[in-house]
Amino acid sequence: MKLPYKRPSDPELAQLYDAINEVAQAQVTTSEAPGLITAVPTFAELRKTPGDVTGAAGPPAITVSGIKAPGDNGAAMTFAWKPGDARDDNNGDNSTGDGIVAVVGIDRGRWTRAQAVASVQTLTAGTGISLTGPAATPTISNTGVISATAGTGLTNSGTATAPVFNVTAAPGKTLIRRSVITGNTTLGKATGTTFATWRMVGGGGGGGGCGTTGLAGGGGSAGGYAEGSTATIPSASWSIAIGAAGTAGVSGASQTDGGAGGNTTISNGTTTTTAFGGPGGVASTSTTQGVSVAGGAAPAVSTNGDVNSSGEPGGRGINLTTTACVTGQGGSGPFGAGGRSKSVGSAGDTGIGYGAGGSGASVSSSNGGAGTAGILILEEWG
Repeated sequence: MKLPYKRPSDPELAQLYDAINEVAQAQVTTSEAPGLITAVPTFAELRKTPGDVTGAAGPPAITVSGIKAPGDNGAAMTFAWKPGDARDDNNGDNSTGDGIVAVVGIDRGRWTRAQAVASVQTLTAGTGISLTGPAATPTISNTGVISATAGTGLTNSGTATAPVFNVTAAPGKTLIRRSVITGNTTLGKATGTTFATWRMVGGGGGGGGCGTTGLAGGGGSAGGYAEGSTATIPSASWSIAIGAAGTAGVSGASQTDGGAGGNTTISNGTTTTTAFGGPGGVASTSTTQGVSVAGGAAPAVSTNGDVNSSGEPGGRGINLTTTACVTGQGGSGPFGAGGRSKSVGSAGDTGIGYGAGGSGASVSSSNGGAGTAGILILEEWG
């Protein structure tokens, strides 16, 4: 190719023009630019071709077009460059886990074989699902047909009953139903249930009130936590009670402590698992500097679960001076956050979520924060 410009008369510019023109007219082949090579016909040629993962000094991957292996479903062998590899050449036969081809004169760096697989994998329900390698369009056989195109997710293309994808708890167990329960109930068991698991918290305690001569009420405790499981399924129904929220402590001349949260329970008719409610925070009746009142104590440890725990206690209400204070914060748990600690002149905050404590009050005209009710999550498997 000749440059489409006149050669300049200036000697320095003319010299530059000649250099550029020489490059433009040069004949560059793929053998002179190894980074552009994408295929060679034989292993002999592959052993003359160094690679480069960046593509700057050689190709990052290369195909040996003249050799096809049965294990590759008739496709030509493809190799990727592995810098730093110093293993022995095994002619690409996978005898050491990788097909390895060394390049003449290169001490470190090897071509390693990339395995091809069939374009379609067929998976049968009930035998477990597995893929041994990438597939362009795997097909899952179930009551309906599901096609999965790489990078696009699953789409239902079946003409039979649409398959249901379930979470597996253990070999042979499939999730039938998940129930999130926030109120007392008698829940009929799911048909086919042979195993059940649950997570639960008791109700959180309320924050303490503030008397006319008080400053900082204590925070309510969080409800206790339990996890349980059983293969003993009730004949008809689960008996479930959800712990009520602890009431807010009343402020004023007749100040009161925060109310305790209720217990959360589940029974299969044989065993009852209990997560206890959190106690309420203590009301404040003093403005004396340095005086503090207790938050709700940690509830009793849960019973008859696989995992049994108490709840976080409420924080203490503290008089920093005769006019400044910090109220007790509510206890937090796995399903909720306790009410925030407050300063002078504030009502307590209600807990957030489930099983959390309310914070204490710091003014006689406003009450402490209420706790929040418990919760139970039941999963039935079959």
